[in-house]
Amino acid sequence: NAADCERLQQALPRNRVSLLRRGIDKEFFNPARRDRAWMQQRLGIPPDGVAILFVGRLSRGKNVLVVAEAVSRLAKEGLPVWLVCAGQGDERQTIVEMLGRNASCPGILLGEDLARLYASADIFAMPSEIEVFCNVVQEAMAAGLPTVQAQRGGMGRLLAPEDTGVVVSDRSADAWAQALRGLVTDPDKRLTMGRAARAYAEKTLPSWDDVLNEDLLPVWQAAAALKGQPQDAAGASPARSDA
Repeated sequence: NAADCERLQQALPRNRVSLLRRGIDKEFFNPARRDRAWMQQRLGIPPDGVAILFVGRLSRGKNVLVVAEAVSRLAKEGLPVWLVCAGQGDERQTIVEMLGRNASCPGILLGEDLARLYASADIFAMPSEIEVFCNVVQEAMAAGLPTVQAQRGGMGRLLAPEDTGVVVSDRSADAWAQALRGLVTDPDKRLTMGRAARAYAEKTLPSWDDVLNEDLLPVWQAAAALKGQPQDAAGASPARSDA
C-alpha cells in the first residue's frame, strides 16, 4: 500500500520503488446490474428485504460469525434482514443454523452472478481484521453498496466514515448490530451512502487500464531504457510495493 511504499522509498532510492495497485472493472461491478427479482428467485429474499452481503471464506478468521450473530439479533427485533454469504468454509452450517430462513449461503458465485449479487444487495459487511487488501471491498463500492467494516481491517483507508460507509471499532456482535441497524432502518441513508461509494469508485479506484498505463508501463519503459547499461553496485532490480 501507499504507506509501505513510502517506507521503502526512505530506505531505497525513490526511483527504485513504485506502487502497484489492484484494478477494478467498474463497468462489470455496477449498480445498473441490480435485479431484485433475480435475488428473490435465486436466494429467496423478498424485494422489501434488506440483504446484508458478505463475500469471502466462511471461516472464523474472517469473523463472519460476528456478523451472523448481529443479523440474528436484528431479525429477532423484527427487522427484515437477510445475511447472504457468497463463499465456502467450515462456518457455513453454523450460519445456517443460527439464522435459519434469514440466511442464504449459495456457495462461490462467479461472473455475471457475482456482479448481479453485489448490485442487488443493500449493505456490504467486511468484519475481517486480517486483510492487507481485498478486492471485495472495491467490488462492493463499485456496485454502489455502503460498506460496514472492522476498524482493524486493512481496507478502512478506502472508506469515508458516514459518507461511503460505517467503521466498527468493537468486534462484538452488539457493536455490529448497532452499526447495521442504522443502515437497515434508514433506506435513504443506504441510498445516499451507496451513491457516494459508487462516485468514489468512479473517481478514485483504478481501472485495470489505469494500472497498466500508470503503474506497469512506466517501469517497463524505464527498464527497457536501461537495457544494456550496467546495474548498480547491488545489482538489484527496482523494488515494488503491492497495493
